[in-house]
Amino acid sequence: MDTDTDTLTAVEAPAMPGSGAAVGTPTRLGGATARPEIVVALAGDSSLPAVEFALAEAARSGAVVRAVHGWEMVPLWAGAPGWLPPDPDPDHRSAQIEADLTRALAGAAAAHPEVELRVEARLGGAVGAVVAAAEHADLVVVGRRPHLLGSDLGAVAHAAVQHSTAPVALVPHP
Repeated sequence: MDTDTDTLTAVEAPAMPGSGAAVGTPTRLGGATARPEIVVALAGDSSLPAVEFALAEAARSGAVVRAVHGWEMVPLWAGAPGWLPPDPDPDHRSAQIEADLTRALAGAAAAHPEVELRVEARLGGAVGAVVAAAEHADLVVVGRRPHLLGSDLGAVAHAAVQHSTAPVALVPHP
């Protein structure tokens, strides 16, 4: 890393054991030290194993965990005449979702009090939210449900693997 400038010229990070993932050493950007970031995809309580994995890795590496949930304003099944969304204000609805998810993850977060956990709800769907959040991540963690028809990835896991420039950890969950 060039110490005479305020721009990022290299990242020095130890590999995550067994994966080759680069998560760990803070990087210099604009003269400030930025902590590594782990993005974890949230799909409610079923994402708990992925969140626990992300928090454990963050505790080891000193990273911040950003838990991201993507949502749609109007579900596809809601095309019935006269149907209105329960809360038409997307900012208010995102805040409600973030509060609910923060409560749901409180136990996992309490197990790692040294880790900063940021919960974020993004309008636009799960795939878009995770891919956008992963843009500057050092590691992306996605839960993976077992599939009955073989080893196909779900839409979010597939998009993360295809579009993320960071390593992707797929964490199996029931």
